Amino acid sequence: MEGEMPLNKDYLQGAYDAFVNSAIQRVARSGDQVYHFNIPANELKDAFGLERLRDETVTEVRNFFARKGVDADYEQGEGFDITLDLNRASLKPANARDLAIALEIESAR
Repeated sequence: MEGEMPLNKDYLQGAYDAFVNSAIQRVARSGDQVYHFNIPANELKDAFGLERLRDETVTEVRNFFARKGVDADYEQGEGFDITLDLNRASLKPANARDLAIALEIESAR
């Protein structure tokens, strides 16, 4: 991978954080813990400054989410479908606290 620009991990981390926060907020209302999100291909290309998403880029994005316990399926030309299961996803301490509160609210309904 020498000579390639590294991916914008800040973008990926920001997207992941947004997905986790959204999922946690929805737990209190629905009780569901599995949520689906999408990252459009054009948004990724813009964030990474790329004209097209190469196989190496797709693999790197998949691996980023896999390290966090999240499934990321790529459909060429469309982008990534993200499946976030709060039972498996890696959470920051604040997210873990928020999830515990959301679960308490949901169970009290």
